[in-house]
Amino acid sequence: MEEYSKISVATVGSESVFLDDLIFHLKTDLNQNVLESTIHEQLLKEASREMGIEVTDEALQLVSDEFLRKKGLHSAMETHQWLADNGLSIGEFERKMEGDIVLDEILNQVASDEAIRRVFIENITEFQCVKLGLIVTNSEGAAREIVSQLQEGEADFTELALKYSIRADVEKNGGYMGRAYRNDLPFEVDAKVFDEDASGLIGPIEVGGDFYIAKLYEKMQAELDGPARELCQRMLFDEFMQEKSQGLGVNVHILPDPPSSGAM
Repeated sequence: MEEYSKISVATVGSESVFLDDLIFHLKTDLNQNVLESTIHEQLLKEASREMGIEVTDEALQLVSDEFLRKKGLHSAMETHQWLADNGLSIGEFERKMEGDIVLDEILNQVASDEAIRRVFIENITEFQCVKLGLIVTNSEGAAREIVSQLQEGEADFTELALKYSIRADVEKNGGYMGRAYRNDLPFEVDAKVFDEDASGLIGPIEVGGDFYIAKLYEKMQAELDGPARELCQRMLFDEFMQEKSQGLGVNVHILPDPPSSGAM
C-alpha cells in the first residue's frame, strides 16, 4: 500500500490529498461519502491552522480514554484487539481522535450561542413543528376506506394504523409519529400538514405510489430546544465548510494508475 501514499486524489488550496488519506476515511467513516470526508478533513486542518487550534497530548489522551470507555475497552489487550478487528493502526486511531477534537473546537467557534440564535430567527419557519399521527398504505382504495372509517367514527386511528400502515417506524406506535418538523415528511405531505388552515384529518396524499393519511394532534410554536440547536449547528457548519471550500479551492483529480512496483 506504500506506493499509494504519494498519489494525489485532490487538492485543497496548495495542499494535496493523497490516496492513503482516502483509505483512512474508508476505514473510519462508514456509510459516508469517503472522498467528501477526506476533503473535509483537509479543509478542517487548514481552518484549524487559521484559527490557532492546537491539539495537546492531554486533550488527545482524554478524548481517547473517553472513546475507549464508551466502547467498553478497559485494557491494552482489548484495545489492540479492537483496533485489529477494525483494521486500524494506533496512529490511525489517534488521527481520528485528533480530528474529532479539531471538529469540536471549530464548532465551538463557528456555532456560538449568538450565531445559533441568529440562524434560528432567520429560519424560524423551518423550526415549526406539529404532533402527528401517520398511516401509509400502498393502496388508494385502502387509503380512501381508512379515511371514510375515521370520518364516520367507525374505527380508531391507532387500530387502523396497526392494521394497514406499511411504514414500520410509526406502525409499531399505532401510527403516532410524535413531533415532526418541516422537511421530516415528503414535500407533498409537508405542504398539507404545515398549511396554516390544516386541522384534524389530512389526506389521502399520494407520494410515489404510496398514500399518506395524517392526523394533526397539535400545532407547536418554534422553540430553540435541543434538536433545533443541533440543526442550527449543522447549518452553520455547512455554511462554514462551503465558504472554506470556495475560498481555498478544491480540485478532484481522476485517479492515475498506481506506480509500477518494479521494472517489467
